[in-house]
Amino acid sequence: MTPQKSKLYIQAMERLKARERLYLMDALQYPTMQHRDKKTKHKQVYKAAYPENFDSRIVKTTDLELF
Repeated sequence: MTPQKSKLYIQAMERLKARERLYLMDALQYPTMQHRDKKTKHKQVYKAAYPENFDSRIVKTTDLELF
């Protein structure tokens, strides 16, 4: 197995584990945590599970439509 292929497998496993943790977190909701702490933890796990939703993109003024 090439190093690139093993890196892809490791990244895929990390995403799958993060998604599993996200589902468990939604089910259990950490009853002893405060709402602020739950929110930050949920965001961290969501970012690990779905990194494509957090790709930074530069928005230019020409991309915006004026009504």
